[in-house]
Amino acid sequence: MITGQALTYQLDEKAAVPCEDFSFRGGVTYISYAKKDVFSVLSLSSVPFASGSLSVDGVTLTPAGFAGGTAKMIKLDVKDTGSLTLVMFYPGKEEESEKAFGKLASQLKAIKYPAETEEGKKEKLVMLKIVLSLNPISYILIDLNDPLTQKNRALWELMFLDYKGAAFFLSENPEKGPSKAKDAKVPLKKALYLPYRIPLLLTSFLAVA
Repeated sequence: MITGQALTYQLDEKAAVPCEDFSFRGGVTYISYAKKDVFSVLSLSSVPFASGSLSVDGVTLTPAGFAGGTAKMIKLDVKDTGSLTLVMFYPGKEEESEKAFGKLASQLKAIKYPAETEEGKKEKLVMLKIVLSLNPISYILIDLNDPLTQKNRALWELMFLDYKGAAFFLSENPEKGPSKAKDAKVPLKKALYLPYRIPLLLTSFLAVA
């Protein structure tokens, strides 16, 4: 269960903006661009909570920090296909979450991808889906406003037709119209930062060929 209650987030020193309450289970959910604040909260972006709580898999995040566990994220760029964000809320001790996170990161980096054809792209996502099924992923985020992801939208949607976990697609911004996709090559990079200025939230950026 993924639940957001009484959430507000701070845009500046004076303004706190409310986010509507939400509750999600498994399956695919499309979030309209008009409700992009929900997607932003789920992505644990750098906009800080001012009040309220986000509860996922028995772990709760409030402006004071985590209760019952911690959370980790991986922003994964798949060459010539697009990107997605994996979010894992780990209940229990930090040592256990580090072990589970390390296993997932190692499996993702170990995937050997086929040639860069349309069939090859499908094979990439099939292998990625297998890795995801073997690990405790709380939910997945896919932003269709990313040009390369939008270009391969049909492949991303096909991947999640029978996905047993929770996945969220953010719809396109209607004011911008259809995306003009451009191929992008993203180098392997890793970064550690602390959204919400809360410890124990690790974000890794990975690119896979």
